[in-house]
Amino acid sequence: MQMKEMQTTLAMQRKETEALLYSAINSLKQDIEVMFGKMGNVFNTTIGSWKDRFAKDLFHNYRMMDDRVRGVKQNIPDHEVSLTMGTCTDEYTDEDEARPDDCASKPR
Repeated sequence: MQMKEMQTTLAMQRKETEALLYSAINSLKQDIEVMFGKMGNVFNTTIGSWKDRFAKDLFHNYRMMDDRVRGVKQNIPDHEVSLTMGTCTDEYTDEDEARPDDCASKPR
């Protein structure tokens, strides 16, 4: 019974951490909008695309780190972690030009 309680607690902590991360990313996106919004509409398309990519990469890197931690706990070799957890194959498409090095050599 104690193990089940620990798993429940860890799952709740993970959800809280992800919620905090999403909040931080959204706050950062708003700061970027305010900072560059004062420059005029000329930069809106470029900055919008850049900030979305930044947020996507930031969250992707968090997920990769989290998957590695789970992989170590489950004795999964590091080079197989992203394949078993599905991060690289799900997160990035052919249109993405700048992918993290962790995904660059992985099959899609």
